[in-house]
Amino acid sequence: MMAQFDLGTASRRTQPWKAVPPVGTGCLSCALHLTCQRSGAAGRLRLRSQFLDSLKCILLITTLLVSEGCNLLRSRYAMNDPVYAEQYVEGAQWPDLPGKLKQALDARFADNLNGYVVGMGAQTRLTADILVGAELGAESYISDSFSTRSGIAAYLNPHDYYFAVDAGVRFQPPVRLAPFAGLGTFHGISRWPTLASRSPSDEETTVSFSDSSSSDSQPLHLIHAVYPEIGAHFWIDGKRRITLFGRYLITSEGRSSDQWFIGGNITWFKRW
Repeated sequence: MMAQFDLGTASRRTQPWKAVPPVGTGCLSCALHLTCQRSGAAGRLRLRSQFLDSLKCILLITTLLVSEGCNLLRSRYAMNDPVYAEQYVEGAQWPDLPGKLKQALDARFADNLNGYVVGMGAQTRLTADILVGAELGAESYISDSFSTRSGIAAYLNPHDYYFAVDAGVRFQPPVRLAPFAGLGTFHGISRWPTLASRSPSDEETTVSFSDSSSSDSQPLHLIHAVYPEIGAHFWIDGKRRITLFGRYLITSEGRSSDQWFIGGNITWFKRW
């Protein structure tokens, strides 16, 4: 009995795979089934992990907004402005819904505010690549519904660029989320191949931007434009405002050089 046991043990040690039967159709189906189960479980775990990560991000952003004092969810959102704070020092209480709504939307405190503007955006022509850049300037409210602004702008892409002085006016209702319409103008220097290579008598001729060597040889020249503008403001609180806008630039170089400019900025206001 002992010799037979040792022989069987030795046989199993020397031929470990001999006892494994070949995989048939049934075994293959079982293996695929187990693989699908494992893949499904892994997918569910991955989705759960992504959901938890997203929830953490939302909670983190909410915590930062609350701790930073944005007051995005408070009806008396602009208490850091003295004019607004004086008007709503007591504030409407529940269930005074009209009063709550009024103090949540009112932006009449903007009268006589002055601020610094930092913005960025992109503009494009049908005959050219997109230009991206930034703006730096100032804005002043003459009344709660009328503002003036001015600043400098720089935009570029691999083929061309321009620098300009920009100014304009805007009309908007004195509410927290305010659509606006405006007019503006800018004057500056440019190195646009489409503009610099056109003769005065042929305003419809354009140059392909695929030839970068021709754009490198173009000299700087003056460019002027006027534009209508539409957009919307959103007051974060009594000192900060976010703006999104679109402008259609009508240039001095002819209609083939007209272009859309889409951008946004944030403005920090104070009372001087």
